Amino acid sequence: MAGTPIARSSNRLGHYLTRKQEYIFNLLYDTMHDKNLSRQDFKELQKRLSSLKNLRATSEENRKIQTRVGSIWSGLMKSSRHYRSNPLQLHLSVPEWLSYWSDFVKSARSCKGWPAMSDDGQTDYTWHTEFIDLIFDVADTKGDEYIDKEEYTLFLTVFGLSAVNCEKSFTYITRQQTNGHKLDKNRFKDLWFEFITSEDEDSPGSFLFGNPLMTLDDQN
Repeated sequence: MAGTPIARSSNRLGHYLTRKQEYIFNLLYDTMHDKNLSRQDFKELQKRLSSLKNLRATSEENRKIQTRVGSIWSGLMKSSRHYRSNPLQLHLSVPEWLSYWSDFVKSARSCKGWPAMSDDGQTDYTWHTEFIDLIFDVADTKGDEYIDKEEYTLFLTVFGLSAVNCEKSFTYITRQQTNGHKLDKNRFKDLWFEFITSEDEDSPGSFLFGNPLMTLDDQN
């Protein structure tokens, strides 16, 4: 039986924010590289995160990562208007992804910070906060609650960026810091927020995952 027609909101992001969301979709989320975000992408994501810590499949820490990734995927689906309109749609296309973050940016600008919910109260963004925490925790391979250049480079090379470009980006995003060029979790979250919301092409956060104006092929 056909599902209820999906009411799709348009992408209201500017050109640069659109480019950044397409970039992070391709880099970090669409691990199967089929232009469609599904549970399989998150299964592959979990494998990559576990490989960063050299975890055995049967280890307790690996099971915790599996649980966290599963919760994040479930949260993303439940917060998607497309899934809510048709629960059989267990995926997001690129246009739907851009629509999703267009709503997020609108809500962020309304509350002047990280929104817990969308303006209409229909979308819970908790899954994304959990996702940022997970990425930080995994990238912090030394377990000292900081990400340094070595850890940052190790993390992003797993997703296809070259070490040279990782080092350039890390130097850029930490150039104004006074703590020995390390990122704690709060600073990491601030940079991620800039990545999602800033139209400034020179903002440090815009380079959190490499140069979004370059293709991934150009950065490996």
